[in-house]
Amino acid sequence: MTKLKAAVREKSVVISTPTSVKSVMIKFLEHVYDINNEIMSVEGKETLTKEAGTLARILNVFKSGSLIMDEVDMLLHPLKSELNFPIGGKFDLDFTPLRYEIAQYVMDAILFAQNLPSSQTYDDDRERKAILENLRMEVNKGINEKAFQRVPHLTLLDQNFYKAKIKPLMTKWIALFLQEKGLNGE
Repeated sequence: MTKLKAAVREKSVVISTPTSVKSVMIKFLEHVYDINNEIMSVEGKETLTKEAGTLARILNVFKSGSLIMDEVDMLLHPLKSELNFPIGGKFDLDFTPLRYEIAQYVMDAILFAQNLPSSQTYDDDRERKAILENLRMEVNKGINEKAFQRVPHLTLLDQNFYKAKIKPLMTKWIALFLQEKGLNGE
């Protein structure tokens, strides 16, 4: 807030992204909502009230200034400039933590195929190690055959190659994960 006050005092320019301004507005609204609707301690409400006051002062500074927008078409487009902040109680999403673990597990295979470090090694599991070695071999073939691009990052260029060579290996890889978690369809 000190720098913002100095900018006002010196009639300076404040440069910000639309996302930052929207974030301040949404955080202010979230605090007002929480102060009025949440059951919390007096100290918690005092903290939120103080933060909401600071955010309100920031918004008043923005309101009293002049706005110069660049790329107005992007800023005013409802889908390109949308921000989402959840309001209300926090709860686990369905299949937590499985949904995160499976994504990491799939990334391990992709990283291994590129000789990059992954979250864990599978040296002690021959079946997994064999799938990973085959995946690495097929990805390298794909790079040589221009089905994959390596730079700036691994990018699929040929969906037929993926369907024929990579998808069967990834299916086996994911099936092992699901079996390990007791989700084998029985």
